[in-house]
Amino acid sequence: MEAYVNPHVRRLSRYEVRERRTPTTEVHKLDANENLVLDENWIRDLVREAIEKVDVRLYPPMYASKAVEAIADFLGVSKRNVIVENGSDSIIDLVAKCFVGQGRAVIVEPTFEMYRFYVEALGGVAEGFYMNEGFTIDVEELLKRAEGAKVIFMASPNNPTGTQQPKEVVEAIAEGFRGLLVVDEAYADFGDFSLWDLPLKYENVIVLRSFSKVAGLAGLRVGYAVVSEGVHDFISRLQSPYSVNSVAQEVVRLILDRWDEVVKAVEVVKAERDFLVRELASTKGVRPYDSKANFVLFKVEAMGSEELVERLEAMGFYVRERNAKPLLENCIRVTVGPRRVNELFIEALRRALAL
Repeated sequence: MEAYVNPHVRRLSRYEVRERRTPTTEVHKLDANENLVLDENWIRDLVREAIEKVDVRLYPPMYASKAVEAIADFLGVSKRNVIVENGSDSIIDLVAKCFVGQGRAVIVEPTFEMYRFYVEALGGVAEGFYMNEGFTIDVEELLKRAEGAKVIFMASPNNPTGTQQPKEVVEAIAEGFRGLLVVDEAYADFGDFSLWDLPLKYENVIVLRSFSKVAGLAGLRVGYAVVSEGVHDFISRLQSPYSVNSVAQEVVRLILDRWDEVVKAVEVVKAERDFLVRELASTKGVRPYDSKANFVLFKVEAMGSEELVERLEAMGFYVRERNAKPLLENCIRVTVGPRRVNELFIEALRRALAL
């Protein structure tokens, strides 16, 4: 069959993340940036309520129209400013199909691997532009490197660094770039601000948002983008009509009606993140980076990061090694959990470092 496969697909590698199923023994899963602070039973009740309201024998509302309407009302924008898909990954795929094709995209690195994945899956060229040592962006140099590119992808707050770029930096890129700027704000609710309304000012900007992190809906896979009406006109032509299931759409509507509960959980995450950073900073052998997300990146100075990950796993703590790219040498990312989990993690970390 290989002879029939497109050449650019033969060059691809499958995106692999080590999947950790819930084991029988007690472990703490701190490797995927899920929202572990939002009450699980509260989310279960919302899902039960949603199931009672929909008939799953029927196809869901086309183009996620129920979720689109709920989000547009929540933000106070037109429905033609909102795209909803089965996770924001699907929107990245649509952007690559609509705007990049077999052209060139520039990705602000180190960051989420799926921007590169979807560009290269189409035979496009994904060119990395690395941030400075302090995870800042040289705007002038980025614009120079991106000249002639169709799309710039950047995440703010960024995964895995936790960095949120200043508003003026993002706006300068939007103003200076002739192509499309995609700003992934999956973690923006944990940051200092959001630029979700930037596409209302700049037609060439798309802002991606997600319910996976902030709203604890990672298992339902719902993401959305705020876009200009001109961008909506083209991206919507590529959407599959039934990509977002009925239950997920109803849960989005219900959770937006109860958003105050989500905001309360976000404030807890921020406080716990600050606690985690302080405790890591006082732990000999590691150095944490400031974070505006629901995770903390830290550099291991006492041993190899791979060895430390293995030691922590043996103690019942799953974390994510992020050692593969420049600027992330010997780095580990840990999800912010509830206070007791964070305390137990710090205790385990210190024991692991002392072995």
